[in-house]
Amino acid sequence: MGGTYRTVCVRTCDGYYFPISFETTPDHFREDEQTCQRMCPAADVHLYTYHNPGEEVAQAVSLNGRIYTE
Repeated sequence: MGGTYRTVCVRTCDGYYFPISFETTPDHFREDEQTCQRMCPAADVHLYTYHNPGEEVAQAVSLNGRIYTE
């Protein structure tokens, strides 16, 4: 696995997601989470991350450890 990640913003109501960062590191996850919240202020959203390269969105995990496919 590489040392970088992709981050996606996920709406909890329907699982729809959109990209935040295509190549970032864990020390930027909180910034990406704030961006996610700002981009969807009226919805319950969470930031999910997955290794880039090497994983797909189905393997993404939220900052609190929840797997995207749940």
